[in-house]
Amino acid sequence: MQEELQRRGGLNDDQYAAFLERSKETHALGRPGKPDEVAAAIAFLASDLASNITGASLPVDGGRHAMCPR
Repeated sequence: MQEELQRRGGLNDDQYAAFLERSKETHALGRPGKPDEVAAAIAFLASDLASNITGASLPVDGGRHAMCPR
């Protein structure tokens, strides 16, 4: 996700810029996720629409899993 949490995770501005550039190759969608995209998945899983979903993984990673190892 592109937000301040990553910057607070020990990345300086140059490292964060390099991460975003590398994401173009390592994420199928060419970018990391946005907070609202992750929030939408969480809202879905918390809703009645997901009442029959149990023990499943829902990667919200812009296709990062699909690109591994790269």
